[in-house]
Amino acid sequence: MQWYLKDKRRLAVEIELMENNGVNFQLYQDDYDNLIWHGPLSVLGRYHNDVRLVYTENFPFEPMKVYVFEPQLPKVNVHIHEDGSICYIEPKEWNANWTAYAVYLTTIRFLNDFYSGRMDSSLSLSAVTMFDQPRKGFIERLKEMIF
Repeated sequence: MQWYLKDKRRLAVEIELMENNGVNFQLYQDDYDNLIWHGPLSVLGRYHNDVRLVYTENFPFEPMKVYVFEPQLPKVNVHIHEDGSICYIEPKEWNANWTAYAVYLTTIRFLNDFYSGRMDSSLSLSAVTMFDQPRKGFIERLKEMIF
């Protein structure tokens, strides 16, 4: 049984937080009865038309999955997976008090770190350059961070 059928109050809180904070995402149910927040996200001038926050079957006891599509982020470090999902949190940091809104804000922080070059030293300069024409100075700042 899906978590939202057992805890309707929690679902109401999840919806209220997203709506009351002006998040431009829509909640829908997929073919497997998973609930998914879906919408656009723009960070540092980079626009993603398709970002998905997916409630896992064991939510809130395991982290939500986050997918960044259209355009999909290049797999340039261990935080970006082939399927388009991102590792936005260390598993040990997750607790049952996390909400979709908290995951949404953390996704913005993740993308901000990615695009500003603050991710980690395994970031590939060539992959970022191929993905997007960065703003002037981005590559220089990235080189300073890595080298």
